[in-house]
Amino acid sequence: MERLLCSCFGSLFRLPVRRCAFSGKMVHGLLSRQLVTKKRFEMWPVFGGFPTRFGLPEFAHVTGLPCGEFEAGYEVDDKLKAKKTDYAYWDKLFGGRRNLNLDDLAAMVVTEDSMSPGKKLRLCLIIIVDGVLMPKTQVSKPTLKYVKLVEKLDKFFRFFQWGVVLVDN
Repeated sequence: MERLLCSCFGSLFRLPVRRCAFSGKMVHGLLSRQLVTKKRFEMWPVFGGFPTRFGLPEFAHVTGLPCGEFEAGYEVDDKLKAKKTDYAYWDKLFGGRRNLNLDDLAAMVVTEDSMSPGKKLRLCLIIIVDGVLMPKTQVSKPTLKYVKLVEKLDKFFRFFQWGVVLVDN
C-alpha cells in the first residue's frame, strides 16, 4: 500500500472526497454539459452559463497524474489487434484464465493468502485503472494493454502518462 500511496496515484487517495458531499453531482454536471470542440485533450464544461476550459495542465494539477509526452514507440491506438505473444504476461499473472472480470481479480486478492505482495499490487492496479479510472462497461474486465504495463512497475508508475490517457478517453 505504501508503494501505491507514494506513486503518481497517491494523490487520488488523498482527495478530500468525504468533505465534498456534493462533488459527485457537480463533477457529473460539469462533464455532461460540455461544449464540443475539435481540440484534443481539452474539455469545455459550461458553468454558470460560461464555458470554462479544463485541459491537461488543470487535470494534472487536480489529480497529480503525469500528463507529459509518451515515450518513443508507444501506440495510443486501442484498436490494434492483439497477438498471441501479447498474452504471455496475462497468462502468467492469471494462470491462463482469459475470461476474468474485475470482481474475479478482487476475489483473488482477498482470498488467496499465499499470493505474493507484488502480484497483489499488480492486481489492485489493474482494478484501479480498469474499474475506477477508465471503466468501459458495467462489468469491467482487465484490459490487455494495462495488464502488460503492470509487468514493469517502474514504467507503470514513473513513465506512463496516465493523465493524457484519462483526458483523451
